[in-house]
Amino acid sequence: LKLAFFGSDYFSINCLKQIIPLLHAPSSATPLISHLDVITRSPKLSGRGMKQLKDVPIASFSALESLNLLRADKKADFSDLMNRNYDICIAVSYGKLIPSTFLSSLKYGGLNVHPSLLPKYSGPAPLQRALLNNDKVTGVTVQTLHPTEFDRGDVLLRETYDIKNGETLESLTQELSLKGGLLLRRILEEKIYDVSSSNHSVLQPQLPYSYAKKVQSSERQILWNQFSAFDLYRRENTLGPLYTFKQFVPKKKSKATLNPLKRVVLS
Repeated sequence: LKLAFFGSDYFSINCLKQIIPLLHAPSSATPLISHLDVITRSPKLSGRGMKQLKDVPIASFSALESLNLLRADKKADFSDLMNRNYDICIAVSYGKLIPSTFLSSLKYGGLNVHPSLLPKYSGPAPLQRALLNNDKVTGVTVQTLHPTEFDRGDVLLRETYDIKNGETLESLTQELSLKGGLLLRRILEEKIYDVSSSNHSVLQPQLPYSYAKKVQSSERQILWNQFSAFDLYRRENTLGPLYTFKQFVPKKKSKATLNPLKRVVLS
């Protein structure tokens, strides 16, 4: 297989780690993956004043593992990728919709790892929503890539996960990324991705559809009259440092500083 792996963050790195061994095989055998390219987006300016050029974690990981790294931001970039004649692609936390023209050029289409039991928590923040909603069970799904929509592909494999007491975003990310990577590896080894294979099957939904909307900065604000101590504990484990506002007395009074509030981050 000639494989294109689209990723960006630590979740995608953990998935990638599980399939790298398929590049290698005993001397008497042929590797399952004959060629692997890692594809991500270009570095972006960030920080105060947008002066610091920040790259995604998978770029440095690819360099450490001596993996071929390519960049894809525009449609023209995908046109160039089509000339590389991949058989299949995998997208994990890539952050952009893979163009339908590119998917149609692949013999076996594309796969995606999503950290929820789809169609529950379709969308950009399934890990955070599972924790904020105090779910007891979540999971990870491997689906095919839909040509025009996120999280609308056929489900090939899924695995449930019992959320532990005190689970954090970091620990849940670690658990589900490892499970997702192992499911990916199984799909490749057993050719579940191939519709002509006897191992190919499509799983039916077990849970109703829900959307995991992107986390907003305002969700880190403490609402003292609404949140219990447990709510605060859970939110900090999920969203990081929370903040509140305190009232302060300015040295010079003016209309602009009547009832002034100052933001305070709790750490």
